[in-house]
Amino acid sequence: MTMMPLILSLVTAVFFLTLASLTYGSAVLITAGWVPMVVAVLVGTGATLTLLSRAH
Repeated sequence: MTMMPLILSLVTAVFFLTLASLTYGSAVLITAGWVPMVVAVLVGTGATLTLLSRAH
């Protein structure tokens, strides 16, 4: 159960990338700077929560 935040954040990031590419086209994944930033925040949040849950 301690890996659940990381798994959910990865699933959410993939879902976001899919919706972004369907909405704006695949070029937005390369040209727009905000898309990788959102993905990094989603994965980073899940990794942080996973590390914090293991620390206690």
